[in-house]
Amino acid sequence: MQFANSIDVAQLAIWMFWFFFLGLVLYLRREDKREGYALDRDNPGGIAHGFPAPPGPKFVHRPDA
Repeated sequence: MQFANSIDVAQLAIWMFWFFFLGLVLYLRREDKREGYALDRDNPGGIAHGFPAPPGPKFVHRPDA
């Protein structure tokens, strides 16, 4: 089935999958750094973040607090 003159539904679906997969990989790479992932540094005083940068601290809002 043609979606437009130059793109069809199957091609659109595979592109959507690749963008979803890329986003998932980037999200998981950020989240694995949250739990103290050991990063090597070339300079001892610098901060090693790598790509992508680690996320901020996670806060859990509890109803009883």
